[in-house]
Amino acid sequence: MNALQAAFCALLVPSVSLAGTVTLESNQDNTLYEDGAGSFSNGAGIYVYAGRTQSGAIRNAVLAFDVAGAIPAGSTITGVTLNLNCNRVPPGFSNEAFDLHRLLAAWGEGTSNAGDPGGMGTSSAANDATWIHTFFPGSFWATAGGDFNALASSSVVVGDTGMYSMLGVNLVADVQDMLDTPATNFGWLIRDSDNSFGSARRFASREDTVAANRPTLEVTFDAPALGTSYCTASMNSVGMGMITATGSDQASPLNVTLQAAPVPNTTGLFFFGPNQLANEPPFGEGVRCVGGVTQRIFPLVGGSGNVATQTLNSGASYAAFIVPAASLNFQYWFRTAMNAGDLDGDGMVEPFCTTDGLNIVFQ
Repeated sequence: MNALQAAFCALLVPSVSLAGTVTLESNQDNTLYEDGAGSFSNGAGIYVYAGRTQSGAIRNAVLAFDVAGAIPAGSTITGVTLNLNCNRVPPGFSNEAFDLHRLLAAWGEGTSNAGDPGGMGTSSAANDATWIHTFFPGSFWATAGGDFNALASSSVVVGDTGMYSMLGVNLVADVQDMLDTPATNFGWLIRDSDNSFGSARRFASREDTVAANRPTLEVTFDAPALGTSYCTASMNSVGMGMITATGSDQASPLNVTLQAAPVPNTTGLFFFGPNQLANEPPFGEGVRCVGGVTQRIFPLVGGSGNVATQTLNSGASYAAFIVPAASLNFQYWFRTAMNAGDLDGDGMVEPFCTTDGLNIVFQ
């Protein structure tokens, strides 16, 4: 790349977004029913309760999400929203503030099912969380009602039935820590802020038959770049096309998203192979960076805003070549823009061009 090309590239290459968003359903939830013997739970029930009943008994809801299983390690969490569907309120209800607290110990979800309405719970089953047990019948909370951080991670005022959301900087910090140290991810506890009489609310659990009602955790994040660039990109009509990747270097489950930018908004194809080539021309208006038996990543994709993006599919035929210890090299081939001219200076106008190469070693 000469100095003029480098300057042109610096002006035209957009900042490649490494941001992502996932929506997680809870992977376990339960209700801690106030009871000195820990006799009641609702692990498999379609509802969880939080607040205090009109008779004075406290209910704390507990729920957790598999953060590390859905977000690439090393990512920076930028936003979190916890969504809950309240589907039952007490007669003559008033607005009540409910707090979300980080749990400090592992707990369980057994097969107990209190049915509808579920407010009294049912007999605790093996491995259920209860008012005194983390796992019924032999493991216990240090404090009855659950072990949790005294500082609330978020709060929301709940009035009538409907969807409610919790968010805030403390919730972001929780999820960041859950990602960085998965062994400390025990989820959260939901409780009425002041445990006032008659405040109890019922919320849909992960077992609700309507998926839209279930608790969800919406997380936005900036993923770390994946792989090592090599080879020299060729000039195209909008700049010097570079290929990047985000996600995980684990071969299974496959979680890699490829991105090429800047590239014209034309049809293109990502492909990969086992060998690295060093700027091997001619290859249209570009160079060939990938050698050996190559695998095409279908379907074809087109650029949008001078960026082309494709997420690898574990069910595709090419996935059979992405195995632990495989060192694979990726590149993006794309059609040149109409009237692009002779981009490589060889006196010919070719119909396609390429990016640089990217090497990923899978684990």
